[in-house]
Amino acid sequence: MSAKLYTPADLRRSIPRPVPSSFNSGLTSPSADWMEEFFGSPELKATQRKLKIVTESVGPFKVTGMAIAVLGLRHIFEDVKEAGRTDLLTVKTDGMYNLRKIREREEWSNHSWGCAVDINFGDGEEMGDGLIQFGLREIYPFFHARKWYSGLGYKNREDAMHMEPSVELLELWRQLGLL
Repeated sequence: MSAKLYTPADLRRSIPRPVPSSFNSGLTSPSADWMEEFFGSPELKATQRKLKIVTESVGPFKVTGMAIAVLGLRHIFEDVKEAGRTDLLTVKTDGMYNLRKIREREEWSNHSWGCAVDINFGDGEEMGDGLIQFGLREIYPFFHARKWYSGLGYKNREDAMHMEPSVELLELWRQLGLL
């Protein structure tokens, strides 16, 4: 039985934000403090060299980010294709590597280390309106299966387009000598 495919308009359609606790089971979001302890300050040249920033295609789009995270994204989109969900390959990005603070906070964004990516199915994603793009809910299982943490699970802020390697995945990459 094949999965239902949706039109680009269906994937862009706004739906009510699901309950955050229904996402990211078994995964931990890496906090800014955790990231800084794990990698070092993103402002330091030594940290930037260690991150091995690359610009490559991951299938539906090109991103600039940490090499192992970019490879991880490519694997996710290969999974999407293998599952026959070609509709989800219309996904776009609002970026990955961006040395910046979290909006309205003094902590570094995980984009500062080049491992968080913002995705959407249209003209970006509105934050704080209680709605998400339908396509973000549809693509979420592919990210979760590869141990990526979704902003769909943030309890204190709405950021459904945000995807990042979980603490568990970053630790695995380190154990395997990939970081």
